[in-house]
Amino acid sequence: MKLKKALTALGAAAMLAGASGSASAAIQVENWVIDLGSLGGELAGFGKFGTNGELGIDQMEFSALYHAIIAGPLAVGTLQHIDTAGAVTTAVNGTGFVNSTTTGKFLNGNFELTFASTTTNVITDVDGITFDNKTRHLASGTGPDGLVSNGFLNIYADVCGAMLGNSDASLCANTSSASGGTGMQDGLLIATFEVLAASGDSGSFNVDALDGQDDAEFKLVFNLLGALQDSTGTALALGSTLAFTNGNTDADDDNNGAIDTLPSGWGSQGLGACGTTIFDNCGEEEGSLNLQQRVPEPGTLALLGTALAGLGFARRRVAK
Repeated sequence: MKLKKALTALGAAAMLAGASGSASAAIQVENWVIDLGSLGGELAGFGKFGTNGELGIDQMEFSALYHAIIAGPLAVGTLQHIDTAGAVTTAVNGTGFVNSTTTGKFLNGNFELTFASTTTNVITDVDGITFDNKTRHLASGTGPDGLVSNGFLNIYADVCGAMLGNSDASLCANTSSASGGTGMQDGLLIATFEVLAASGDSGSFNVDALDGQDDAEFKLVFNLLGALQDSTGTALALGSTLAFTNGNTDADDDNNGAIDTLPSGWGSQGLGACGTTIFDNCGEEEGSLNLQQRVPEPGTLALLGTALAGLGFARRRVAK
């Protein structure tokens, strides 16, 4: 009977450990790297990206183009669908910047990291005075597919410029199509993250200022050949590795008081025709990405420890 009680306690503790919310916390992943060389092909000679001395990556900064469509009236409950395509412009660690250009081509490497995502938000608040409207990210599959499957963020690595025998080493994906860019999704898919539904407001957009902000949380669901690694060279774990993005958006990058049909310096990147209303518009987004790792809460670990201790005691009593 005591063994049965101990097993019951252990099961309850395991259920608490697996539940969302207070059962787990997340800690910042620092000094992580991308082992490009292990991916072979054109990337075979690139080694590990992110190393600067003995340190890796703490944060990545990006520049992107987005296309946002509000699928209904400007009202609470209406869905907003967003496609985003961009490139990593800077990697940062404890010693400063890992060198890169503003167009996403990393210095002395002639390669780029690009991304594409499709997400769906729901409008949670409409302010008729300041026109500052709030949104919340929904789970994957709650809207239509776009550049990628709904609710997913894909990251690509690609060799560009002179490494491909091109006389212009600056030709990378986020140059406009008119000047030779080939798009954000022509590289090798190295990682995929799935968006997590937000528990509260995660974004906003201002109808008057034509700008806004967007925060999102994702979990890692694909890591090609374990290329995304922690500081020890261990592949970042699927499911428990989280990505947090923080972006600022601008639908009027030339500051003329009107929504741009397409921000300057960008090709269409497959985003389709851009509208010029708050219900259908394109714009620029500048932001950052950080990684975190889920870990059990101390209280949950203690609960599991207590249950395991009880199980061991019960087994000893049965043995006697």
